Amino acid sequence: MISVSCKGQSGYEGKIGLDHFIRTYGLILGRDSPVGLAYGGDRTGKFNVIVNEGSGDRAFEDMVQCALKISDSLPELKKVNSFPDLSFISADEDSVTVSLDVFSFVGRCLSGELERFWKNAPEREKTGKVPLIDACERMLFSILLYGCGKLRLPFVCKSLWPGKRFAVCLTHDVDEVRKTYQWLTRPVAYLKKGQAGLLKGQLLSLWHRLQGEEPFWTFESIMELEERLGVRSSFYFLKEKGKADILSPDTWKLLGRRYDFNDPQVKGVMKKLCDGGWEVGLHGSYDSYRDFEMLEGEKKMLQESLGNKVTGIRQHHLNLKLPETWEYHDRAGLKYDTTLGFKDRMGFRGGTCLPFHPVSGQEMLNLLEIPLAIMDTPLFGYRKDRLHADFEGMVDAVSGFGGVLTLLWHHAVFNEHEYPGWGTAYGRLIELCRRRNAWITCGKELADWWIWREKADFGLEHEGDCLMITPHRRGDRYFLSVYLPEGMRPKNILHAEVVDTCKGMHTIRTDKLKHDERIKIEFVEMGYGNRSKNSRRQ
Repeated sequence: MISVSCKGQSGYEGKIGLDHFIRTYGLILGRDSPVGLAYGGDRTGKFNVIVNEGSGDRAFEDMVQCALKISDSLPELKKVNSFPDLSFISADEDSVTVSLDVFSFVGRCLSGELERFWKNAPEREKTGKVPLIDACERMLFSILLYGCGKLRLPFVCKSLWPGKRFAVCLTHDVDEVRKTYQWLTRPVAYLKKGQAGLLKGQLLSLWHRLQGEEPFWTFESIMELEERLGVRSSFYFLKEKGKADILSPDTWKLLGRRYDFNDPQVKGVMKKLCDGGWEVGLHGSYDSYRDFEMLEGEKKMLQESLGNKVTGIRQHHLNLKLPETWEYHDRAGLKYDTTLGFKDRMGFRGGTCLPFHPVSGQEMLNLLEIPLAIMDTPLFGYRKDRLHADFEGMVDAVSGFGGVLTLLWHHAVFNEHEYPGWGTAYGRLIELCRRRNAWITCGKELADWWIWREKADFGLEHEGDCLMITPHRRGDRYFLSVYLPEGMRPKNILHAEVVDTCKGMHTIRTDKLKHDERIKIEFVEMGYGNRSKNSRRQ
């Protein structure tokens, strides 16, 4: 038995952080599990992990810096039977002590405390590119694997994704369906900046508009591209009601972005999207993030127009007031939100690249947050010669943690005249992620998977060199990750098959079991003398 004992004084934040760790890594707990967890008490096992001892008063900013150090050790964290040499970790023969209040830090991040940090931290450019929560939890998970290695125990948990190494969530914000004020503002801006190429694009758009082609009506182009790539995405439609001042050009967008869900053309394309397997969600209007009645009214209008339930949302301009906006989304019956991202750069505004349930008060909400990683406008605001390297770096970061890379490509940027190369880059990014074994999907499907995964439950039982796994709900097909100590391999598997193997981890897909059937995995030691290797840090 490996025991994890949390001895800090971090209260409800620590309990929330612990619960998040269990949910995220899909830990299978119970009487026959090799891992036991306790908060505020002791569990004695053959190998003990003591977390946050004596560090409850560590400042939040100091915890951020510690998380950055852990992230720098990611190559070491990827090893199944090891963990990084960090000043706040100590180990002896049968225990590891982490003098860092990890669970409290995670709980505080989930409540939105990083919002304050982004406003004040001088190193936010670097820090925002690191999933701080994921780094800390990966360290703890690596310690569990290390303990299992010392005890020669296989470790089983629920796979993050259905047989894939990370996920990609494809989304589009439908800010406007017709070009209006931009006919004036953009040519003027390009003239002032001497951007002849972009001005030429405006003229080409105007020419095509005179021929009857609306430059911002790009739905068919997107659907054709995604159909060719074999993927589906989410489209978030907007019901803008913000006040515009004719003397203030900055507010013109609130007027130009008004369209009606019941407009026959808009209603028709939304139906076409739904019928084709795409998702239609809500793009909350400019002020709805702080007005529950407004938000609820917009959701109701969209549902009436669609004739379907709306489950997903992204707030306009990525507006958030935390935790109130999350509370409004939860109260409105929305299943997931995907607003939490930066407007001016790529990165991890919530400190994680994995879905999570936000915290309000002392409780986790039912609402699922799917963090936004890359938005088109800041990405293309970078140097063109760095474009590919920039988004490849984000793919590396997300895939390294097995997270979700949520993309926001506004539907209007698929107009090649005004946004040359933006749609092409979107397609190339999808192809890059597919080559890296990503699950590519829309927001609704991803949220459905994650919530179903959280509810899945299993029983574990060791019988000699065999591991028996029993799903508490039969008839479904599950994905499980099996981590093995060095020198151990699976010999026979009954009622499941291995679909991926990577650095000591075997991903198995179960059969749909009937009656009293169980998954049985028989292991064998390869006899390489690896026990001495696993004891190198004693």
